[in-house]
Amino acid sequence: MKRLLIPLLAALALPTAVNAGNLGVADLILTGVDAKKLEKPRNSFVINVGKHNREGIAEFSNGRFMIKTDERRINLLKKSGHLPVDIELNESGITPDQVISYNYYIDDAVIFTLFYLDSEGQKQLASWGFGVGIKEHQNNAKNFNDAFLNWLNQK
Repeated sequence: MKRLLIPLLAALALPTAVNAGNLGVADLILTGVDAKKLEKPRNSFVINVGKHNREGIAEFSNGRFMIKTDERRINLLKKSGHLPVDIELNESGITPDQVISYNYYIDDAVIFTLFYLDSEGQKQLASWGFGVGIKEHQNNAKNFNDAFLNWLNQK
């Protein structure tokens, strides 16, 4: 038991290196995003799911990527005409093998887009973002991207 415990404690105590891909700095930088505060991996991020800070939660749980929106915000989107009043939303999430493509662009925010196959086999395009105006949003966008790519590599 002691032989197993010492290497385990040493592994936890030593800093772990960041593993990049094979394209050097391009693997670690999001062009146009000035992120400098990288944090330990986490499973949940506050995101914008609409044009004007319609807050949602992007999370990685049990091998799935999910975006959840508070019922009050959903009702506001329906009331403002951004969502059909009679729509039923499915927030069950997706698995890595459902992803067709993933991208981001910068407008007034860092906007992520995801092209995927839903549970019915239909192609869907989803988007969400992080505001650019505040430095913390750019850091969150970079940290989210790292978490998404780690999740995606679970295929």
